[in-house]
Amino acid sequence: MTYRERRLARAARLEEWAEKRAAKAEDNFTTVRNLVKDVPFGQPVLVGHHSERASLRHRDRVIGAMDRGVENSQKSEEMKSKASNIRSAVDRAIYDDDADAIDRLRKQIAKAEKLRYEIKAYNLSVKAGHADESLLGEDMRRNLHKLQGMPGMMGKGGQLPSSLCSGLSSGISKNRKRLARLERDSSANR
Repeated sequence: MTYRERRLARAARLEEWAEKRAAKAEDNFTTVRNLVKDVPFGQPVLVGHHSERASLRHRDRVIGAMDRGVENSQKSEEMKSKASNIRSAVDRAIYDDDADAIDRLRKQIAKAEKLRYEIKAYNLSVKAGHADESLLGEDMRRNLHKLQGMPGMMGKGGQLPSSLCSGLSSGISKNRKRLARLERDSSANR
């Protein structure tokens, strides 16, 4: 079983557990509705009356069932969220045991190098006195406008932050090493 398959199996288990928790929550809420359906709205506990203890026990059962229902409902949502996060991470990730890992890594490196080049070219145009947004790809242009709207996010003179390039360079270097290792391993397995 590949790592991707194991991650997807975990997401499926979490979704199954979430469904069970949601069903438990619905059962708890049904219990609450059944417990309160015969009680008139606003009925006070008659202190000192022979029905006081039974009324207090009934109230405690209602509160307990409601608390369990809320807890199960929250746990169900938490599990659904975890499963969704796992699925979205699996969609983006490149695992070493994927059949197309080498090709996807090459594409990812090329895309990061292109983005780094665009950022450097834009920053040079800003230094030269004319910010040329046409040097940036569509995605980076949208991000540029978002960054410009956030105080303190742009570099000096309106340049894109240098941390973008250094982060890209770090990722490129890491992925190149990983690509070399995968290529070495695949040629050894032939």
